[in-house]
Formats: sequence, structure tokens, C-alpha cells
Amino acid sequence: AHLAAALLGQPEGLAARAVAAAGITPEQVYAAVGAGPAAPGPTPDSAALLDLTFDGTAKAALKEALKAALRLSHNYIGTEHLLLGVVSAGGPAAAALGGLGLTPQRAEQLVAAEIAAYQAGRRASA
Repeated sequence: AHLAAALLGQPEGLAARAVAAAGITPEQVYAAVGAGPAAPGPTPDSAALLDLTFDGTAKAALKEALKAALRLSHNYIGTEHLLLGVVSAGGPAAAALGGLGLTPQRAEQLVAAEIAAYQAGRRASA
């Protein structure tokens, strides 16, 4: 749920753009997954980051994000890959997003369209 909500924290990110292209508002996502945007706070130090733990569904989402990045031949994991990971991992967040119409197949289509639009814009400005 927190990964799904965090994807919307970067409104210009490809995941947020894909969600918007699906006609889904951030508020709908927050309500569906039961988590909202993170409250601003201090940047954690590296020791605190080492203590992070993930439940099984979050681990599965991160693994699926890696698979999505590799499948797309990308050398990074961006918000678009995390979105694909969340919707593909199963669990409550995937079910909530699926209830909004954001199935794994639909997310793939939307992400592909956003990547194509980004690449076309980058070529135009080069």
C-alpha cells in the first residue's frame, strides 16, 4: 500500500502519469489502498535505512519491479517499474488498484504509452 501511494509522490513520474492516463486520481488510489502521501520529515540516515523491513507482498512487488525493468531492457528501476511491480505482485494493493481498473495488463499498456511519449519528447528536444 505504501509503495502504491508513494508512486504518486512524483507527479511528473511515469507511474503517476500512467495512473492519471487511466483516469484515476491520487485521492482514489489513496482511498483504495488505505495509505496516503508520506508526511514530510527529515531524511533518514544510512543506519536507519539499513533497518528497513518489507513484508512478503512488498518484497514481491520489488522483485516484480526488477523483472519489469529487465523485460523493458532498462538499466534502472523507476516509478513505472514499481507500478508494474505493485500491480503484478498480488496482495491487497494490487487488488485495490485492480478494482480501480488498473490491472497488470492495463498498467503495462499505460506505462508503454508513457515511455513512448517520454522518448518522443526527449527526441524532439535533442
